[in-house]
Formats: sequence, structure tokens, C-alpha cells
Amino acid sequence: MSSLKISDSRTEKGKKIKLLLHLINVCIVTFIYITLVYKVGAALGVDVDKPLREYDKLTVLSGFLLMLLGLSILYGTSFKILSWLFFKFRL
Repeated sequence: MSSLKISDSRTEKGKKIKLLLHLINVCIVTFIYITLVYKVGAALGVDVDKPLREYDKLTVLSGFLLMLLGLSILYGTSFKILSWLFFKFRL
């Protein structure tokens, strides 16, 4: 697979395209992540806009762990897709 580093591109145009794709990736993954946090929170009966001190510690800790796991999966998947795109288009 091709490198995800922007500086590993062969041409200056390739570096600009990689930078643009990384910026689009961050925007898309962040949007999906925030949407999922609100949807999953509502499904589990947790108001995500409520202060954390109003919930017990186990709920807060499990929520943070699930959020970290979800963010890792989203970014891992998106980086695999970006790597595939860079390889496919030889960037």
C-alpha cells in the first residue's frame, strides 16, 4: 500500500491532492463521529449535552471507552480507504 504521509508524494501536485484528501477525511470522520455520539447516546438514554457530574462514574467511564473505540475504528477504516486511494491513483 501507498504511504499516508503527505511528504512521500512524488510530485508537488500529488502533495496538494493528498493534503486535500486528508482534510476532507478529517471533516467527514468528525461529522460521522459526532452524529454517532448523539444517536447512540439517545438510544442508550444518555443526554450528551448534560454535564458529566450528573451521571455515575461507571456510565461516564464506559461512555468514554466506547467513544475512544468508535473513534479508533472510524479513523482506522478511513486511513485504510485513503491508503487504498493513494495506491490506486499512484499519489
